[in-house]
Amino acid sequence: MWLLVLSSFPVGVSLGLRMVFFMPYLAMLGLSEAQMGLVAVASSAAMALLAVPFGLLADLRGRKPFLLASRLLVASSDLMFFFRLDLVSLVLANLLGGIGASMIGASRQALLADKTRGARRRRAFTASSMAFSTGCTAGSILAAFPELYVALRPGVELLEATRLLFLFCALSSLTAFLLLLPVGEERPRAAGRSGLRLTIKSWRAIGSYCAFQALLGSGAGLVVPWFSYYFWRRFGVKLSSIGFLFAATQALLALGSLSA
Repeated sequence: MWLLVLSSFPVGVSLGLRMVFFMPYLAMLGLSEAQMGLVAVASSAAMALLAVPFGLLADLRGRKPFLLASRLLVASSDLMFFFRLDLVSLVLANLLGGIGASMIGASRQALLADKTRGARRRRAFTASSMAFSTGCTAGSILAAFPELYVALRPGVELLEATRLLFLFCALSSLTAFLLLLPVGEERPRAAGRSGLRLTIKSWRAIGSYCAFQALLGSGAGLVVPWFSYYFWRRFGVKLSSIGFLFAATQALLALGSLSA
């Protein structure tokens, strides 16, 4: 169980890095804002369309294979970003990452719930959330690497140094893969032909939750991907400064998880 909890840390490292440098990196490549939006939406669309189908398949076939495949797909996406610079490849790379990300959300939480009960479950989810936020904090701080690398290696362009961050992201995903490998899972038992039975009250609760998540996602989709880009482009704020701002936010979230 605790390996599953610990795997949240490298997942957070990768996300913390991407939140800071991803959109500014696309701008460094010379992409227009419309092209940057096209790259960004590829991942979001994949996650929105595939999260439910993958969740259902994970219930039927087992969750661990989807967790492992998720980390390999995301690592492959990061390597595509590192080696390819054309727009089509960038869109495909982010689409691949979105497919991988859509596999992990519900499956990881459900597997953690399967392995715990009662108060132990609450502690496990709290620890997992804290590990993820701590990873995001570390990843945000790592976003300062390109500026430090350029300062130590005169002649290296900031674009090339920033591109190296995708290797950090790929390494984080592979680390999560290795942590998940020993995690055990009971094979799903064949279910009868009972189908999905939910009361009207259940459907209303699910509908309200989905509506809330849709509104939340709409706001996050507009703000989160462009936050670092806006301050980087409009005010010339360095990625290191933006990274420390994100790190402070994520550190507070980690403390909030601990207090829960």
